[in-house]
Amino acid sequence: MAAPLIVGAVPGVSPAKWLRVWDQQRRGARIEAVDVAEGEVLARLDPASPEPVEVCFARLPVDDDGLHVVSLWSEVPVVVAPRDHAIKVVESVTERELEDETILDGQDGAALDLVEANVGLARMPQSVFRAASRRALVARPVTDAPETRIALVWRRGLPEDRERLVQTLVGIVRGRGANSSR
Repeated sequence: MAAPLIVGAVPGVSPAKWLRVWDQQRRGARIEAVDVAEGEVLARLDPASPEPVEVCFARLPVDDDGLHVVSLWSEVPVVVAPRDHAIKVVESVTERELEDETILDGQDGAALDLVEANVGLARMPQSVFRAASRRALVARPVTDAPETRIALVWRRGLPEDRERLVQTLVGIVRGRGANSSR
């Protein structure tokens, strides 16, 4: 049996729904999902990596000319604050309303730990905040901040059989059925 297609996903992206569709449509062709840290996408796409992935759900931009990039969806930017912060009473905020706040670097658990400790606020895609599931924090959309984009990315020059598997995954993510053609 052929090796499974290894699919990476950055924090906040859950490929579970597409893996279920894959299992329904591609009986016999295996697929596995692994977590990939935001800054490790290019390294993990390298076949020489100790833990390589063949295709990855990544946040754009990804700086490498040797990649195929299929843009998929946009993510809403949010600001994250402690639950008792004044931001909890508003539906959304603007960049200007955040000017006097301390905005922390980072979009991970360490940044959220600092927010919980009242060190400052953090900006991140809404999906990253939701995946962290922190009840002590609240997030509000930043209406005038740029959105981030999620894309499927993979190296050019994959062997033909692996490229076919990646193209099948692209079709599934884009909503093509088992019997539809490109």
